[in-house]
Amino acid sequence: MKKVFYILIVLMISILASGCGELTPQGDRVNISIIVAPSTAGTVLTSGGDEIGNTATFTAIPNRNWQFAGWTSEIESFENPLEIELEDDINLIANFALFSNDYNFELSVSDENSTIDLEFGQIPGATDVYDTDIDLEGPPPPPGNTLYAWFEGDGRNLIKDYRNAFTDQITWKLELQHGEADSIRFDWTSIEESFSGSLQLTDPNGSFSVNMFEETSLSIGSSEFESLQIIYSFDE
Repeated sequence: MKKVFYILIVLMISILASGCGELTPQGDRVNISIIVAPSTAGTVLTSGGDEIGNTATFTAIPNRNWQFAGWTSEIESFENPLEIELEDDINLIANFALFSNDYNFELSVSDENSTIDLEFGQIPGATDVYDTDIDLEGPPPPPGNTLYAWFEGDGRNLIKDYRNAFTDQITWKLELQHGEADSIRFDWTSIEESFSGSLQLTDPNGSFSVNMFEETSLSIGSSEFESLQIIYSFDE
């Protein structure tokens, strides 16, 4: 009797299956393989699940002093985050490159009587201290009410002050000796071989801030400030 009952059950399931079409498994999943290269350079966050038909999002997050350099393997892209509609197994390599800058600015400080030409930036081969073959020490400030400007570094008056290409936070201290004119003008031009981050011209109290990649000049009252700062910050 039990045998007949089981046979009837099987027949009923077969009839239902034939009436509804083929039975398909639900919630099929894909295998997602992600390699970080180099392995210590960063991490990858995933969201969206791993079921077929879902849209998965992959976000590469670099560690300090590294920057994202693109996806390779089955997909080549620089998008970050990267969105993929899942149809099959996914193999991704998240590539990172060691952060490095290479740029220089020519900065002119002037009033109606005098002009001082300065240089600064980050370049390969420079360090964060005085480099005799790269940086340049200027003369001491002239006597009297004569405009003068310099970068203060290691107790030196520098008219050229270049820093380590791998340093991710830098503050240049721009010292000013005021002349007799009522205002001081700053003009600058830049050459960027590679740059990542932000560069702001400001004062020690942060009462103003100028993006040096969006603006090319600034005028201030000659008695407003005795020093300014140029602040570089790497955007992680």
